Amino acid sequence: MVLYVNPRSRSRPCHGIDLFDTAVLVTLAGLSLWLLAFLLSKAGPNHIWTGTDGPYIGDQMQYLGWIQDASRHILISNPFNTIPGPADYLNPALVVSGLLVRIGMTASVSLLLWTPIAVLVLFGAARAYSWRVLQGTAQRRLALVLALFYISPMAEIASHLSWLPPIDRYFLPVVGKEMWPVLYLWGYPFTAIAVASLALCLLAYEKDRTARTVRLWAPLLGLVCAWMQPWQGATVLGVLIVSEAVMWRRGEHGRLLLFVTTAMAVGAPLVYYSALGHFDPIWALAGRQNFTVVPLLAVVIAILPLGLPAILAYRQRAVSFQAVALRAWPVVALGLYCVIAWTHVGTYPLHALQGLSIPFAGLAVLGASSIRLKIAEPLRAAGGAALVLLLVIPSGASNLNAARSVGASIDYAGDPYFITSREQNALNYLKQDAEPGSVLAPIYLGQVVPAETGRQTWVGIFSWTPNYTRRVALADALFSGKLGSAMAVSVIKSSGARFLLSDCQENADLDKSVPSVFAATRHFGCATVFRVATGY
Repeated sequence: MVLYVNPRSRSRPCHGIDLFDTAVLVTLAGLSLWLLAFLLSKAGPNHIWTGTDGPYIGDQMQYLGWIQDASRHILISNPFNTIPGPADYLNPALVVSGLLVRIGMTASVSLLLWTPIAVLVLFGAARAYSWRVLQGTAQRRLALVLALFYISPMAEIASHLSWLPPIDRYFLPVVGKEMWPVLYLWGYPFTAIAVASLALCLLAYEKDRTARTVRLWAPLLGLVCAWMQPWQGATVLGVLIVSEAVMWRRGEHGRLLLFVTTAMAVGAPLVYYSALGHFDPIWALAGRQNFTVVPLLAVVIAILPLGLPAILAYRQRAVSFQAVALRAWPVVALGLYCVIAWTHVGTYPLHALQGLSIPFAGLAVLGASSIRLKIAEPLRAAGGAALVLLLVIPSGASNLNAARSVGASIDYAGDPYFITSREQNALNYLKQDAEPGSVLAPIYLGQVVPAETGRQTWVGIFSWTPNYTRRVALADALFSGKLGSAMAVSVIKSSGARFLLSDCQENADLDKSVPSVFAATRHFGCATVFRVATGY
């Protein structure tokens, strides 16, 4: 059986959305709201939701802080440091959200609006790509479900593998979630857009590579992909280089102008991000803070369920450009992971695996379909559907259940998904105060300050706060009254903050311990804003 798409068939129009596709889209949209709905159900008069719906709240606070900065300056600086830094980060999506903030929308809503867009483009890209690389309705449907919902079951299985080193067992669920598209829709819409743009760029490129005129769809999609996420940008560039090299070796030449134009469009953001990492000390700091190497064994084990049947597809000759690109995509992404992990060129190598469910789904279906068994076609289809459900439902349900623990404790669990109404009043006061200046607060509210007030903070999230551990410890000691007067004054003065913000935890009365530091104090019940006197 020939399992490739005939190159001549690529001009045929894609069939319209049917009931199965609609059900998949509705399911994806519903799952995108899973965490958001759970958090909103817990909000109340004394527990104000901070507008974040991701499992790692620091990332969302980073986005919200950037949006506030973009609303005022377009170019973004680091909001998690009181010392002014260069405003050199430009992100079109954040600029759009910033413009929405300027016309009255909250930063959190302006970020959440990207989620339905991410759902639509991710679904559309996965469907279009599955339709292109596979033949037959059954194959395409199975691949679509895998592409959008696959999450490796190896994390659950590994708990029974005593021979597996503990570090690998620890990282297996981490690797699995990196490849789980549902996670991208929980506070990471730009990741979903980057993954979708990667697949759509490859489709647009193939359509135009032998055309007489060069259109801009492939370069534009490549630009969006690389700007949203450099890992996926580097992947699409690598896939194009490898695929074109294979096709040119066969004598099937594409348009050089299209390749150069697309490569330049993808490469521009990659050069930009590289420059940020080299010349902006805060971006260099974030790169070091975020650099985490996951053992390669954990990566290999996590991809085995789809990787093993996918290997079978490599036995077959790739006829078309897209068939070559399909096979190149996982190889390039895994190679990029190894390059970043071993050379430290780039940061957080695991992000290179994001989006791999799309090509692995196509390859796995191709590979499994190549196994010749004397079974009736209906039984083959039923067996394939059962296997797909096994790769989707158990681990997916487990992670959906685990997501319910996000924000489970609404009383100072360390992650400020909720704050009290009095803390919200204090933040509103800082937002509306006309006097400029940054804020020193304990870590709980410190990471919320940029998102809620647009002000910089001395203690923020781990990635972007210099001397993070030391600053967190000093801020905690200051507000809990564990520092002597001289040390407290030294910390306040060295922070460069114009305001101090005390949250509703059991904090010391700074008015009594260092009264000479403050020009004014404003109480909002258990929350307090201190205005530092001139000269400190």
